[in-house]
Amino acid sequence: MSGEEKNADSPAEADRNDVSDGGPFGERDLEALRATQSEVRAVLDHQIAAFDDVDTKAARTFRLDAVLLGLLVTAASFVAKAEVVDVGPFVNGFTVGGIVLLTASFVAAVITYTRSNVETGVGPNDVDRLIEERYSETEWLLLLLRSEAAWMRKNDRRQSINGLLLSVSLGALVLGVVALFAGIAVLNWPIS
Repeated sequence: MSGEEKNADSPAEADRNDVSDGGPFGERDLEALRATQSEVRAVLDHQIAAFDDVDTKAARTFRLDAVLLGLLVTAASFVAKAEVVDVGPFVNGFTVGGIVLLTASFVAAVITYTRSNVETGVGPNDVDRLIEERYSETEWLLLLLRSEAAWMRKNDRRQSINGLLLSVSLGALVLGVVALFAGIAVLNWPIS
């Protein structure tokens, strides 16, 4: 959880009654809660690393898309101003499709990069609540585990969407480059 925003899945928003399971926890149960919380934290750390990896790939993809689109616009501008080469034959279904695909790749990569909102853990409100409410270790671990489970589910849903968007972006990039090459190659294909 980040900043001062309130979250229904936050330990700070839970009630002390939510942690009661009808009986006291023994030392053995407390050790199990600690071990589980440690495992859950490792999963959250792994999810954070996965978001960082997808964001890095998305950033590289939209930079590459921007460079390719910039080169295409620059080349078209120089050729059009020079009036040495007729641009008309280069404008065909393949090149137009390639430009559209590169643009779609750029947009999908930017959306992938900007929509990442990973749940990372407790925030300042949670710490304040822990101090104010004076939760026992067992109560706090139960609240924390419930919140972390919700964070993991949210992260998993978000990462699934980000992964799909990144795949669309990379696929459009590859198809766009292939289409551009086909658009240039079609000029040399013999017409029957």
